[in-house]
Amino acid sequence: MLTISVVVETFIVTREYPGIPRAQSPLRATLDRLTEQTYPKDQTEVIVVFDQTENVFYDLMDAQYPAMKFVLLKNADYFSMKNHGIHLAGGEIVALLDGDCIPTKDWLERIAATFSRGTDGVVGKTLYRPDHFLSRTFSVFDFGHVQADRNGEATGILASNVAFKKGIAQKHPFDGRGGRNGGCYFLACQLKALGYKISYDPSQFVEHTYDIKGLGFIHKHLRRGIDSINYFRLDDRKLMNETRWMKLGAVAPLIITVNRVLFDFGRILSYRRHLGIPVYTIPYFYLMSMVIRGIEFIGEMIALIKNPSDTVGIGAKV
Repeated sequence: MLTISVVVETFIVTREYPGIPRAQSPLRATLDRLTEQTYPKDQTEVIVVFDQTENVFYDLMDAQYPAMKFVLLKNADYFSMKNHGIHLAGGEIVALLDGDCIPTKDWLERIAATFSRGTDGVVGKTLYRPDHFLSRTFSVFDFGHVQADRNGEATGILASNVAFKKGIAQKHPFDGRGGRNGGCYFLACQLKALGYKISYDPSQFVEHTYDIKGLGFIHKHLRRGIDSINYFRLDDRKLMNETRWMKLGAVAPLIITVNRVLFDFGRILSYRRHLGIPVYTIPYFYLMSMVIRGIEFIGEMIALIKNPSDTVGIGAKV
């Protein structure tokens, strides 16, 4: 039986849920569900990574979940927490989960089953919890780009619901220099270029706590636009399709945006049932695609205006 290390980052729950007391953090639901997993406990290791400034929160969780391993990391961010946990992992498989995500009770079982059939990694299906009227909308645009291609392999990865063979994860860490958004896509392209097989299993399911408050989606997608330019600038091997447009300078964001809208239109039709989109709502999702991609376009233009050179722009942690 495979040994599995689960790495949980806490960057999101300490940055994106302001005003919520640490004792009521979404992290509790995540850790509770990990204790309820049907996979054998003696084959499971849970590593929870905190920023060093969160030592009080760290002590609170460490005391309440003694079977888990809690570690502190200096100057931590989203991807460095994941990379650090991967480095410490003792299992044959490393599964990654965000601190505000709740997996099904058989989540680890599903992961182990996929690896037993032969794969280098496996991505699961993620949706926002259905406790907000926009949950389905943002599930489509935040997670719905990851599906199965014609060969059953994943079209991308989600760092909140993915597992790799430990050797692969340690050899190919996330590159967080471009910012929070885009690192998953960049790594997926790198792994694909190296010939690794990354499977997709929708039964490996995770519910993501709805973290978009009010007009927060505007800031979120502005940041995505900024970070995407950063990652295209880092992509010196041109592994990402959009990178080739960067040579066009200020015209690049327009071409990228048009291509992404067309991509959205195609996947909304092709994966409509999997995404849970009724036929009569297709025009609504097409409209939302243009709105969201338009916001990202503004972010891309901001990145080019703020830093027109070929170096990593604003929003990056180098």
